[in-house]
Amino acid sequence: MHPQSPVLRALAEKWDAVPAAERANFQSYATEFCAALGVALPQPRGSGYEFEYPVTTTDRRTGKDATNFIDLYHQGRFILEAKHTDAGLGADRVLGAAYGQAKGYAGDVPHAPPPYLMVMNIARTLLVWDRWSGNYGGVNASRRIDLRTLWQRDDDIEFLRTVWNDPDSLNPAIRGRVVTREVAERLAKRSASLEGRGLDGERVARFLMRCVFTMFAEDVGLLQGKPFQTALQAIGGGGGG
Repeated sequence: MHPQSPVLRALAEKWDAVPAAERANFQSYATEFCAALGVALPQPRGSGYEFEYPVTTTDRRTGKDATNFIDLYHQGRFILEAKHTDAGLGADRVLGAAYGQAKGYAGDVPHAPPPYLMVMNIARTLLVWDRWSGNYGGVNASRRIDLRTLWQRDDDIEFLRTVWNDPDSLNPAIRGRVVTREVAERLAKRSASLEGRGLDGERVARFLMRCVFTMFAEDVGLLQGKPFQTALQAIGGGGGG
């Protein structure tokens, strides 16, 4: 169980029967949610991590400027727009409209568009979009997180904590470079170890290349049942022959 699970569960139980009222509930819930998640709380105006962040939008038809307000803005990290509606088919339509609103704000903020957009149905659902592929994608491209049962899912808890604390670490390009470097370092150490036992260098290289190919074949589904991973786990656990 994740360390934040008990407090997230208590939060879900507290808000489970709260009547829908966006203006009255959002800032209270968001503050409690951040505390339960174990991340920094929103700060005063001008901090770049604040409620009701003002953005100026120019009407394309009239050329006039208007000021809108982002429900919760975290510079360089996310835009969050909130709604509060009862569950049902209408809820998804409301959240879809809020996504369009948040996406528009991403182009209006004076800084670079943040890597994440989020739309929240207060205490019920959180939808998350990223722009790692170059844009945020369509309304159906979101990651859906049930806030009522979030306390049960360690992966979603850690994902959200990372969105708040270090979103760039979730960039697949950066993660891929890190993983590639780590794999290369491990292969180099394994190669040196095998050659140190007197094995021919070319033979070692062919063996390691076959291992890499087999792992790739498992990852993309060419090998069903992950026999190579199972064999490695058995050997590592002392169950191999």
